[in-house]
Amino acid sequence: MLTLPELKNLTFKDFYYQKIVIVRIDLDRYDHISDWLDKNSHLILERDQKRSDSRWGRNVSRSRHTAYFCLTCDLHNGCGEGANITPQYRKYNTLTHEQTNQTLTMSELFFGLMKKYPDHIRYVFANNRYDLDHIDYLKIMHPKALI
Repeated sequence: MLTLPELKNLTFKDFYYQKIVIVRIDLDRYDHISDWLDKNSHLILERDQKRSDSRWGRNVSRSRHTAYFCLTCDLHNGCGEGANITPQYRKYNTLTHEQTNQTLTMSELFFGLMKKYPDHIRYVFANNRYDLDHIDYLKIMHPKALI
């Protein structure tokens, strides 16, 4: 498992040649990416919400699935508890040109968040996947390159 300090000074080329795959990005604030998805709602392919009540309050988990990633926001008693971004591996049969080209890939999300909101990233789960060939790597981290 690679740590955020190890990842933050790498380029996409470094990611590509070292076959670094991001499994999950955890954010302490998610309003910037949530607002971006709200403004570009045509990129959201599916939404779901899970609620649970406990003696400590109500927990809500809201997920928005896009062509390449899933954003899950957690709320506890109405207060944001952070969010996580995971790769989207489901195949959707009817993606539009806009959905495939305008949706950010995991690599674009990581580098964009590192550039604009580095203080909002709690941690990143990533590891080297030397078992992947270059095509399989791009399918996970930057599928737009294969279109």
